[in-house]
Amino acid sequence: MLNQITQNTYSALSHLECAKSHKIYDADKLNNVSAVGSPLLARYDLKKVQRSITKFEISTRPPNMWRYRELLPVREHRHIVSMAEGYTPMYELPKLAQFLGLGQLLLKDESTNPGDTFKARGASVAVSRAVELGAKTLAIATNGNAGEALAMYGARAGIPTVVIMPADAQQVSQKMCAILGARTYLVQGQISDAAKIVQRGVEDVGRCLAMSGSSSSCTWCAKTA
Repeated sequence: MLNQITQNTYSALSHLECAKSHKIYDADKLNNVSAVGSPLLARYDLKKVQRSITKFEISTRPPNMWRYRELLPVREHRHIVSMAEGYTPMYELPKLAQFLGLGQLLLKDESTNPGDTFKARGASVAVSRAVELGAKTLAIATNGNAGEALAMYGARAGIPTVVIMPADAQQVSQKMCAILGARTYLVQGQISDAAKIVQRGVEDVGRCLAMSGSSSSCTWCAKTA
């Protein structure tokens, strides 16, 4: 019989917490940052997960990032937007390990993710959460790979995506975002200037999920295999 978490909620997500003020926010409402402009951190019922899930059960699940679904912020399986990201291979580097005086050294090859980047992990979670919360637009300030990943998953989900990039960002990334269907804009300045534009746009447009490396959608996926 399935455990209570996977039967009822799929995720053990409890709430969101402001990284600065520690104020609690409803995890089932679309919030990009807290009232004081700080990231919202996803909090999970870890004790419940520990009681309900076994390593063996996890090992029987499909070999992708979503085998760790209890610790990712998406309530229902039907909302997941996935292209088999995660569960990337690891390779032993015995010669380098010996040179460095290490017993063992492993290299994790994240280039096997969609788009050849680990940013696919965060994009999958962010877009899945956007679908679940009813976001109408996706937005990101980026220098490259993260924008490509969000554009790719946004296209997969059919959600319009806006990418704001510094004008000196790599042209291949600029072109790839546009090819993937994202409305891509270049700004004179740094990534922080692009981020300010995204934040203003989120406030003006509404029902928009903004992806960043510190967002509740992205932080926990970095811990998956």
